[in-house]
Amino acid sequence: DMQAITNAYYAKFVEELAATGVTIIPLQDAVIRSAGLQRLMNMAKPAPYIRGGANRSGFYSPPGYKFYFTPLDGRAKAMGDTMTTTGSQVPEEMAMKELNAGILGVRMVVDFAEIEARGRGMLGMRPPTARVKSKANVALLPVDTQLWVLTPQAKSTYSDLGHRQRYALTSPIVMPDSILSVDDTTPRGSKVSDGVASAIGVLAGVGGQKTRTYQVTVDPVAWSKDVSAAMDEVGKVMIARFNADR
Repeated sequence: DMQAITNAYYAKFVEELAATGVTIIPLQDAVIRSAGLQRLMNMAKPAPYIRGGANRSGFYSPPGYKFYFTPLDGRAKAMGDTMTTTGSQVPEEMAMKELNAGILGVRMVVDFAEIEARGRGMLGMRPPTARVKSKANVALLPVDTQLWVLTPQAKSTYSDLGHRQRYALTSPIVMPDSILSVDDTTPRGSKVSDGVASAIGVLAGVGGQKTRTYQVTVDPVAWSKDVSAAMDEVGKVMIARFNADR
């Protein structure tokens, strides 16, 4: 249960952050004192926030919190939702001034499967005999997994209007032990049409696009244990780096 994992991790994260000497304003008090935070909460998405069809993604927040995308968050574009990335800077700056405090966020991105293609031709063209192999892993994704910090002294930049200081995971943390099976569940009709489209694409000098659907089955106990442990370890390192730079 990702929501339960999120709740447990947040409680531990706050405890570890407070142990470094950071004063944490409870959400209930902050909302009362800050119109900017109220505005930010009103524009944010209620969690859990589930988007997508075959490739579904779920976004989870701790109890009482909502979810919003930050500037430069590529997942917002992928989900067709850029509203919060362009509208969050003003209420964030309001909240910092009203509370005389910084804003800190932590984001853990868990991926469930990685699909890789074999048999590509020159220039990236995929011949009709290409084999698409499922290589299932559970992993914390690099770059998107990060701790970010905004302070009242921060200056906005063109590329990142919020000028977040980011501590990001630079390589994936792979957890393969919880995978039980991976099955190709693509309907036969889709496979046939994909094969024809790929052949036509190669003859026309362009690469074809294949659509595959996989059912990945995991051991829920092992999955929960692995993901929780990975989040805990990455979070500790992020907090240590943040504390060293204060």
